[in-house]
Amino acid sequence: MKKHLFKTTMFVAVAAMAFGCSSEEEDLLSNSGSGVASKSAMMAGAEKITFDTYTRGSNGFISTVMSDKASGPIMVSAVRRTMPNTYGTANVANIFDSRQPTSIGNQVIDILTPHQNFGGGGVGDGGAAGAFVNNTALGNMMIINRGDAAVPAYDYNSGGKMMFDFSALGTVTMNSVTVMDIDSYEAGSKVVLYGPSSNVLKEVMMQVSGDNGKQVVNLGGTKGVARMEIVMGPAGISPNGSLSGSGAIDDIEFMRESRMMGCTYTQGYWKNHATGKKADATWGELPGTTFFGSGMTYLNLMNTAPKGGNAYVQLAHQYIAATLNVKKGASTTPQVDAALAAALAYFSAMPAGGGAFLNTINSPYTTATKNQLTQLAETLDRYNNGLIGPGHCD
Repeated sequence: MKKHLFKTTMFVAVAAMAFGCSSEEEDLLSNSGSGVASKSAMMAGAEKITFDTYTRGSNGFISTVMSDKASGPIMVSAVRRTMPNTYGTANVANIFDSRQPTSIGNQVIDILTPHQNFGGGGVGDGGAAGAFVNNTALGNMMIINRGDAAVPAYDYNSGGKMMFDFSALGTVTMNSVTVMDIDSYEAGSKVVLYGPSSNVLKEVMMQVSGDNGKQVVNLGGTKGVARMEIVMGPAGISPNGSLSGSGAIDDIEFMRESRMMGCTYTQGYWKNHATGKKADATWGELPGTTFFGSGMTYLNLMNTAPKGGNAYVQLAHQYIAATLNVKKGASTTPQVDAALAAALAYFSAMPAGGGAFLNTINSPYTTATKNQLTQLAETLDRYNNGLIGPGHCD
């Protein structure tokens, strides 16, 4: 009794996952509020764009960067704000070495790292102490360049946008970006994260860090990011009466997301490739020959018609096909994983010799309704037909 109760509870819990919010909906809900710019914990397996590995285009400005784990190329560009809500088109993304001494002059001393209080060249009240203390050497950073030539590397005072295209990596999960020198009149600076369809996933406002202040903007582990825009300064006229938005960025932390691999076949393929000259060797990877408590082999059950809309048989067909697809190397999705886990919990709860496959799911030991099993079968059918997951094999 305890065994069956445990398995029934397991089914209910997993089925709740399968029939509840999708991962995409959960992400949307968690990202719907306003972001908070603060320090964020390092994600396990994360990598960073440190701007130490990059390429320059023919105009001298940078066009691609690589992460510290050699992920890339990641396309980059930057444009200047030319008028309120108006931006130029020429790429002026540049690399700035923040380790230079204070003697470089007033043009860029507010983006030097670390602050003079910590042995560097940085000057400014924001970085001297407190919440936005600039106490670590950051080395190379990215700026929107002031001039039309890459040398000298001075940050642009009137603001603009820095753009990052992660499409070569698929999509990524964004954790944080380090930003230098957001003054009070530059409030409105922000980070915007986009999905593959240019849909806005999240928008995070930067804090005012003050002169030479350093902040780590927490991007909340936002999944499915294809592009990122870093907007320096407000879109319109700043409180100081001009266009504003100087500063620099560094240490963009993200994680590559698993790409879809392989492809899927329908239950028809698997029935026709179980034996004989066309046999697919993946059949040999199934656990044993008998399908749980049905008393039938996997293949015999696949060849059994679901009379009277038998939900057990319908689900078994799709479950066997999906299991074979996974063993052959096809990627899954969270929705498919949940459906497979719920189906496994259900089939495992059937006692040996119970003959549940002959019923229309009305036996006294049933752990799920016919409607629930039908929904699981439909999810796995969509997976096997390539409508979700990596797609159908040609």
